[in-house]
Amino acid sequence: MERIRAFGLNDQVFVIRVEAHDIPFASGFFDAIVSMDSYHYFGADALYLRDRFSHLVKPDGQI
Repeated sequence: MERIRAFGLNDQVFVIRVEAHDIPFASGFFDAIVSMDSYHYFGADALYLRDRFSHLVKPDGQI
């Protein structure tokens, strides 16, 4: 959060902590998703990215 504030982005970047297998957001909700030091834990399922994660990002968004 300190870096987000330092760059003046606190009204554009929202840090969340949620259970990775039950992300409570609608499809296409995010412009981008960043996972730091955690995907290797919850993304071990070969279908996780396709079935649970990628639909959360807008069609022109980034993971």
